[in-house]
Amino acid sequence: MRISYRMIQKARLINPLLPYMLPQCRNLQDAKQELIWLEKHFKNQNIQLAKAVIERFKGKPLQYILKNQPFGEDLTINCRPNVLIPRWETDEFCHFINTKIFQNYQSQDINKKINIVDLCSGSGCISLSIKESNTMFNVFGVDISDSCINLANENKKINSLEDVEFIKGDILNPDLKLLNKLIASSAEKKIDMIISNPPYILHSFLPYLNTSVKKYEPSLALFGNLEFYENFVKIWSKYCDSFFYELGEIEQFEYINSNLDPKVWAVLKWSDSNDKIRGVYGYRKHSQIAKMFDTCK
Repeated sequence: MRISYRMIQKARLINPLLPYMLPQCRNLQDAKQELIWLEKHFKNQNIQLAKAVIERFKGKPLQYILKNQPFGEDLTINCRPNVLIPRWETDEFCHFINTKIFQNYQSQDINKKINIVDLCSGSGCISLSIKESNTMFNVFGVDISDSCINLANENKKINSLEDVEFIKGDILNPDLKLLNKLIASSAEKKIDMIISNPPYILHSFLPYLNTSVKKYEPSLALFGNLEFYENFVKIWSKYCDSFFYELGEIEQFEYINSNLDPKVWAVLKWSDSNDKIRGVYGYRKHSQIAKMFDTCK
């Protein structure tokens, strides 16, 4: 979308710096809000503020400039290059899991320590959001990237949730050592829920992505098709009683729905607040954890 001369002029009358926010924000309302956040962060530091505005003009993500992103109930997630920035959709599905699935944990008389595994854990935002709302759960995050593991460990410290454990591992080719560690704390030798925000953007969509995403965020965490959904069906589903995977395409939902045995699994869609299908989740029908999904039916 091209920015009109009229919009640029209107922005300049409000604040001389505001026009530089428009290429990434695309509208005045979002541009004004981002500038407010930058002004607050660089209070009384006019030179640093001007540099930050130019960085944003060139496409650098706001979260990399401010170095953090609010998440969950009261989390601050530090952000840096080479690690995916937490999205509002991910925050929204964490809220869904915490309030719709886990809210009745105590009332459902499930007498066990719940074991949660976050695959492709990135910054640790999902793991920490689950732990923040469910302090009695065992929570593990797994990622193949050293940058992600280091940042996730940093985030658990600044949010005082240090009993979350982040493990380096290849999710697509997990070894027995990793699998055994993840199920070791469960008497049933099962992970109660696997949660994942895997790479799901088709490579063909690259030209349509925002500059800040294409230029600054790690492609390893962005681009994929069915590989992580196939990986769940073929490997990880054997080790868990329930799951929630974020997705970008309906084909990813359909793959899981078509390849899990309907006699064993209930599979459902999750839609975000814009009524767009953004997640696939499910549970073993005869597992103890199935009780927690009663409010989602």
